Amino acid sequence: MAPKDDKILTDKLVQRQSLTAIRDAVEKFVRDFEAVRDRCQVQVRIETLDRVNVAFSDVQDTIERLDPDNLEAHLTERVDFEHRYCAAKGYLLSKRPTDAAPAQLNSSFVAQPAPFHLRLPQIDLPRFNGDFSRWLSFRDTFSSMVHSNADIPTVAKLQYLLQSLEGEAKKPFESVEIEADNYACTWDALLKRYDNRRFLKRQLFRALYDLPTVKQESAKRLHSLVDDFQRHVRALAKLNEPVEHWDTPLVNIMSYKLDQSTLRAWEEKTSTQDDVKYDELVEFLYQRVRVLNSVGYEHHQQPTPPSKVAGTTPKSAKIKFAASAAASSNTTPTCLLSCPDNHVLRNCPIFLGKDVRLRRELVTQKRLCWNCLGSGHQSKKCSSKFTCRTCREKHHSLLHDPALSKSPSSSVSSSTSTQQPSPSTSVESQSSAPPQVSMAAQTACNTVLLETVVLNVIDDHGNEHQARALLDSASMSNFISKPLAKLLFNPRSKVDISIAGIGLSTQNVKSAITATIQSRTQEFSTKLEFLILKNPSAQLPTIPINISSWNIPKVALADPQFHVPGRIDLVIGSEAFWELHSGRKIPLGDGLPWLTETPFGWAVAGTASSQYNCIPRICNLSTKDDPLEATLQRFWEIEDISDGPALSVEENRCEEHYAATTTRDPSGRYFVSLPRTDNPMAVLGSSKEIADRRLLSVERRLERDPATKDAYHRFMDEYLQLGHMKKLEEPVDDGQPHCYIPHHAVFKESSTTTKVRVVFDASCKTSSGYSLNDTLLVGPVVQEDLYSIILRFRIRRIALVADVEKMYRQMLHFPEDRRFLRIRFRENPSDPISTYELQTVTYGTASAPYLATRTLQQIAHDNGHLYPAAVDPVIHDCYVDDLLSGADDVESAIQVREQVTSMLNTAGFPIKKWASNVPEVLAGVPTEDLALQPLHDLQDEQAVSTLGLVWEPRTDTLRFKVQLPPPAAVLTKRKVMSYIAQIFDPLGLVGPTIVVAKLFMQRLWALKHNGETCEWDSPLPIKLQQEWKEFHSTLHMLGEVRVPRFASLSNVINLQLHFFSDASKGAYGSCCYVRAETRDGVSVQLLTAKSKVAPLSTRHSIARLELCAARLSTQLFQKVLAALKIPAPAYFWTDSTTVLHWLRSPPSRWKAFVANRVSQIQHAVAVSRWKHVPGTDNPADDISRGLNPIDILQCKRWWNGPDWLTLPPANWPNLLPVDEDAQASTEEMRKVPVVSMGVIQSGFHDELFARFSSFSKLRRVIAFCLRYRRSLQERATLRRTDPDKFNQLTLNDGTIAPLTSEELHTAEVHLCRLAQRQSFAEELSDLASGERVTKSSALKWLKPFVDQNGLIRVGGRLRNAALSDFVKHPIVLSAKHPLSTLLASFFHLKLLHAGPQLLLATLRQKYWILGGRNLTKSVFHHCHTCFRSKPKLVQQSTADLPASRVSPTRPFSVCGVDYCGPFFIKPTVRNRAPTKAYVAVFVCFATRAVHIELVSDLTTAAFLAALRRVVARRGRIAELHSDNATTFKGASHALNRIYQMLKVDNADRDRIFNWCSENEIRWKFIPPRAPHFGGLWEAAVKSAKKHLLKTVGNSSIAFEPMVTLLAQVEMCLNSRPLTPMPSEPSDLEVLTPGHFLVGSNLQAVPEADFRGIPDNRLESYELVQKHLQNIWARWYPEYLQQLQSRATKGCNPPVVVEVDRIVVIKEDNVPPASWPLGRIIKLHPGKDGVVRVVTLRTAPGKDIVRAVAKIALLPSPDPSL
Repeated sequence: MAPKDDKILTDKLVQRQSLTAIRDAVEKFVRDFEAVRDRCQVQVRIETLDRVNVAFSDVQDTIERLDPDNLEAHLTERVDFEHRYCAAKGYLLSKRPTDAAPAQLNSSFVAQPAPFHLRLPQIDLPRFNGDFSRWLSFRDTFSSMVHSNADIPTVAKLQYLLQSLEGEAKKPFESVEIEADNYACTWDALLKRYDNRRFLKRQLFRALYDLPTVKQESAKRLHSLVDDFQRHVRALAKLNEPVEHWDTPLVNIMSYKLDQSTLRAWEEKTSTQDDVKYDELVEFLYQRVRVLNSVGYEHHQQPTPPSKVAGTTPKSAKIKFAASAAASSNTTPTCLLSCPDNHVLRNCPIFLGKDVRLRRELVTQKRLCWNCLGSGHQSKKCSSKFTCRTCREKHHSLLHDPALSKSPSSSVSSSTSTQQPSPSTSVESQSSAPPQVSMAAQTACNTVLLETVVLNVIDDHGNEHQARALLDSASMSNFISKPLAKLLFNPRSKVDISIAGIGLSTQNVKSAITATIQSRTQEFSTKLEFLILKNPSAQLPTIPINISSWNIPKVALADPQFHVPGRIDLVIGSEAFWELHSGRKIPLGDGLPWLTETPFGWAVAGTASSQYNCIPRICNLSTKDDPLEATLQRFWEIEDISDGPALSVEENRCEEHYAATTTRDPSGRYFVSLPRTDNPMAVLGSSKEIADRRLLSVERRLERDPATKDAYHRFMDEYLQLGHMKKLEEPVDDGQPHCYIPHHAVFKESSTTTKVRVVFDASCKTSSGYSLNDTLLVGPVVQEDLYSIILRFRIRRIALVADVEKMYRQMLHFPEDRRFLRIRFRENPSDPISTYELQTVTYGTASAPYLATRTLQQIAHDNGHLYPAAVDPVIHDCYVDDLLSGADDVESAIQVREQVTSMLNTAGFPIKKWASNVPEVLAGVPTEDLALQPLHDLQDEQAVSTLGLVWEPRTDTLRFKVQLPPPAAVLTKRKVMSYIAQIFDPLGLVGPTIVVAKLFMQRLWALKHNGETCEWDSPLPIKLQQEWKEFHSTLHMLGEVRVPRFASLSNVINLQLHFFSDASKGAYGSCCYVRAETRDGVSVQLLTAKSKVAPLSTRHSIARLELCAARLSTQLFQKVLAALKIPAPAYFWTDSTTVLHWLRSPPSRWKAFVANRVSQIQHAVAVSRWKHVPGTDNPADDISRGLNPIDILQCKRWWNGPDWLTLPPANWPNLLPVDEDAQASTEEMRKVPVVSMGVIQSGFHDELFARFSSFSKLRRVIAFCLRYRRSLQERATLRRTDPDKFNQLTLNDGTIAPLTSEELHTAEVHLCRLAQRQSFAEELSDLASGERVTKSSALKWLKPFVDQNGLIRVGGRLRNAALSDFVKHPIVLSAKHPLSTLLASFFHLKLLHAGPQLLLATLRQKYWILGGRNLTKSVFHHCHTCFRSKPKLVQQSTADLPASRVSPTRPFSVCGVDYCGPFFIKPTVRNRAPTKAYVAVFVCFATRAVHIELVSDLTTAAFLAALRRVVARRGRIAELHSDNATTFKGASHALNRIYQMLKVDNADRDRIFNWCSENEIRWKFIPPRAPHFGGLWEAAVKSAKKHLLKTVGNSSIAFEPMVTLLAQVEMCLNSRPLTPMPSEPSDLEVLTPGHFLVGSNLQAVPEADFRGIPDNRLESYELVQKHLQNIWARWYPEYLQQLQSRATKGCNPPVVVEVDRIVVIKEDNVPPASWPLGRIIKLHPGKDGVVRVVTLRTAPGKDIVRAVAKIALLPSPDPSL
């Protein structure tokens, strides 16, 4: 055995010993097992034992392989281990808790209740809809669950990612192909779009302020507030915001959201504390929530209006209802007739109660407008566009006198409401749904009052909005007006819903919103979803109603102004209509409406008499249509090839529930249980009233159709007679959980048994908002897909078709489930309504399809041993209740039919509608069980429709049923899509025609009008309409297509599958042919085909599309092979030589797109199976380019493949053409980067010096190494010379003697020798041989020599000096060697950070370092300690002046402000101490003019007053600049109030900023601690202080003298020259800031000099203007140009500042050595690209902003050292 194997065997034996020890420990646990104590460890011990068994098996395999000599012993060991493993595990399994044992299915008796299963809830993937506030949790959750999970394939990660996105977040990725290569780019695109930290922070801050205020003391609302607040704060902390230092702002924001009681309790708790922590507030609030919950304290009273938190009231809070008198408004109209109510005249009940003559007199008396009844103008000047509704004259309808009318209105007119929503151009939506329109018709009859109520609408932030709503039972949806929707701060969802109303008029709704409606009088609220319309309804009522004579009882009216026309803000449809009515009514009298009770009060509804001829009537109706996208979904699913998805957790739970609960009674009938969800929120409410209302509606509908009524009642009678439902005795006990299901009729004309069926609506919502289906599990799909069943149907010589009669009703429910299947029904409308319980599985429940199909398969599993021929057809050939099976001979077919019938009859599943292409198979079947007439009556046209196919058994052919209506006169995208979706071809037999429709559909999808996507209902271009109509006119010819059902031949001896693929510019496809060879000949039949259109988003080359077609062929092959389940060789044909070239090469050669598909094809099919077919013989060319129905009927190549396919294989194309498209192959070739790398192997010397950074440590290590070497040498010598003494040596006791100075000196010599060998190898060789160094050597000036230690030393000229030899002849070293750097650093630290001169002098006492001066300077400058003691601050070049400094603007339009002081003001009252005052200096940026204001104190009011005075005198300020407030804090203690006002005190800060915002003043701050950024106002303050201090000094001065003095100082400053004194003697006046203020020098004496100006040309005003223009003209050449030059220090090249650089931060009044360190995390470059401001992060984690002039870049290590 090799030594290596011997070592492995030893290791494995040790491992086996450890594994047996663990097994022994488990056996000891078994021997000492005590149930009570050790029961919890059983499962863990089992898992340990399993792991040991697996590991032992691997180890034992290796041992037996490496040690065959002892194989018998090893086998004995294995057997013994296995025996003991089984014994131990068996014992542990017997002691395992029994709650995990599966329930057994008992076929004879009712199963016992299943034991309780502990199931953890499913962890769903996170969802993200584009809401930035949810991004962080989504990103982290998805990353931890999917993105960072290495076990999940990349393509699965992409699928999970796309499934997790919805709404706005999903739109950009809807067209992404599910490929592994697309995951990384999709994830990166998502991060780039939403991982915006700055925007996320802004959104989270906004969310903190937008949290709803808790208005009343409520545990639920307070808990919700704290949780949401905590969630936002944690998100900010995750974004690295220092929230731990935000106690003050967080506490203040949270305090504003609290109710008065909670806030008072908090203030009492913290009244003695100066500073409170945010965590203390959170803990206090949670404690208060616990207290409120424990006492059950919860308010449901009318909430008070929200209090103002900060800032001004938003504009959206101003709610105005123009037409609703019940709504409040700031400007309430006052009635001219002194009514107690406030309303306009046209709504006044007194005015409405007068006749027309008195109304006209009143209007004339009040001097009102006859057209609008307004005041202040006459009717001829009235701007209102409305006129009389009766005669269309320009007067109000209330003033119309029929007797004076020229053309009385006697005819009936009609009008429709014009309030239509504006169209939207968006076609993308998350969901689609229904139709609704408001219409008005005028008739000469009484008016009808509809139910209107006034209620409160509450948004997600708790804000209340009063609104007027219409309760409409004819509307299937709820609606909200667009103005009211804008007031709600609720998110909107995108929808695409068609609203249909009277006359089939439609309009589209694009958005919806969810809001809560709340009663104003009762404790009632509910959340509803509303569709947004511009105006949901016209004003109601349509005209004013006089109710003065009505006797209305004293009840709370839901709408006190129900009789006054007003705007409707909401329409509440039938979804909640009946829930809002208690059923109580109060009549008001004959011909008058009724009062109906609602949670909002008593609503008035019904007929009301009126004296007007024409009364507009409003009819609201809405219906829902299925979205077109859902209709097309089925079409696309047919054309797709995909495997069924894996079972979800709910589906697995449904399977377990079925297996545990399903039983059979003695007759064989199955009892099944309803699978329920585990959602605790899904609780059923009251449903009996809803079922009764639906029954009454069905009865009214049936009364209008007697034939349908008879069929309906026959169906229900049959249901009762068969025992499928049972009538309950009244009264029915509804004390236990139950549900009443409404029912209605559906029609199916094609049915041969029952054309009218009753469907039970288990999706009807109960009063709780949940339906029965909401509480049920749907269950998985247990049957095979339709495509596979039809494929098998085509390869069986004898076909069998049948149908299970009433399959759903052949299974019974357990009695405890029947309470949830109650219905209400009666035979006669005059009879009382009775209650019935459904006994069987009910069509309409969510779980019915699963229970029926699962039971059908369970029959086969339970009876398979008795009926073996029926098992496979029932399990694999049934689709719902249809059977499509067959056999290859008559005997087998008869056996299948008989056994299927017998087996299903054992469970009570009668099977009917038998049909076959061989009549002998149906011999003995009763006539009533046949699908067609007997043989002697059979006609050619008789056919069987099953699974969407039409099969003619006599001819055994399949045909298509195409019944398209004629094309519409005006075609739209919606109509064309509906025509295409009606073509059903699951096998793709008419694929060439289908692909033409697909390509036309794709063109419509990409159709644009004016750059926007074409609307669904917009007319198509005329050319496209004509093109479709021509194609549409030929589609009926598809009905003439006849395809043999049997795609093979009898007695086949060789069966082959041939797949052809091809692609065109628009589509690609694949088709499969069955080649059957018998002794009589060869048959080729088309079996199936699939096609796909080329994507629009990415234009691929033809070669790529050909590759996609080839991959489609492999997918089709896998699907066909799995469906047919027969071993048949397959051949694949393509006419693309490029594809064949790609397939014959490794995938790694090509780019990702080609490589992925080539890899998939190579894994599915052997490359040798791929062959080349000429393009003219390729039948897939038809499906890639398309054929019209006429051509497809005559295309023999499509139906039977190429002609040579019927010939022997020797006649098939067998050429191997070379790649003709070499360019395509070259373009798809992967570019492999070539990397060249050079490796320099470092020697021992380099590694030695690179390992150490300290000379002292290096020297000591070398000294120990030399000691060790010397010790070894001495022992070796002693062993040779004196062996006895050597044997007496003992080991050291572990103590190490300290190093001596001689040893350190020797180590130093060795290090210097090594350094010289590396730096001066050539010189050392020359000197050792007695020669001089070369002239090119750097040592030629030093006269070097080699000493006795082999070191090169300086010869020099000091041989005769009285110095030691080390000083006279120092050791020569190179500054470039690492040893020199270590020596310099060592002596630099030893000399207490000496400077370069001292360091160099000290080094030369012993070492002569070539280049030592530069080395010592470098070491000194790179020492952090030395640098921090004298840091060099960054000095960038002077920046360009801002635009406000170099643009001519009005004085003080852009200015800066600064404070100085304090100054002492003498009080007017004697013996009073002087008071402090301050001076605010405002400096104009453009003219450098100065404005000085005296400020009495440092309060906000004083500052705002000074700012107002500046604006009043100098004009509005557009932009105001000032120091960052922290500079005030560091300037002096006296100005600390400014810092508090601008930086800390939120109230003062908000007050100043709000005033500036209202006056359109932008306030900008310079960076913190950078006063040189504000040099303009700093210079002005300095000048002002100089004048003041020289004049006043430290003395106090009265107020008026102080104001006068400040004005004079202002004059002096504004008289300073802006430019140098002119050298021209005639120009004696220099340009000053005063010229821009008053037009001349402030100190100049006005003189009139008109000598050079003609008096008759200019007026005085023009002269002044000319003078001002001359002043500004001088501003450009004189003042502006002198600003061009920079200071000397400002011309330096810019200093490079980089992120992550460590810097020293300058602090005032702190020594440099104590300045803190910081790291640059963000740069703020100027417009010239030079960085002058940076963001730093300090050690405590705080981010600060500093100018670069306040930092010093800490030196980085010199890489050259």
